[in-house]
Amino acid sequence: MRKVEWEILTDKSLTSSERLVALYIAGIIKDKDSIFCDIEFMSENLGFSYAHVLRLLKSLVKKGVLKVDLKRKGKVRAIKLLKEVSDGTYQENI
Repeated sequence: MRKVEWEILTDKSLTSSERLVALYIAGIIKDKDSIFCDIEFMSENLGFSYAHVLRLLKSLVKKGVLKVDLKRKGKVRAIKLLKEVSDGTYQENI
């Protein structure tokens, strides 16, 4: 398990659903800077509705865990994973 995945898993400020979505994205991103992710495909794989995944992504953006292109229309969105640093804030996963 990578450090960023452990940080997501142990982050008490995230709900279990938010953790699941963040870990799903962390598993896809691996060592890339960002990805284009099909939200509908993600929702089917996680067993959530499309609308629920969008709500979770918005929540993760507000909490500083992800950067997501929420203005883009359609089902594919650009997503960038951020990681926690020692002071409790999130920064880009470089």
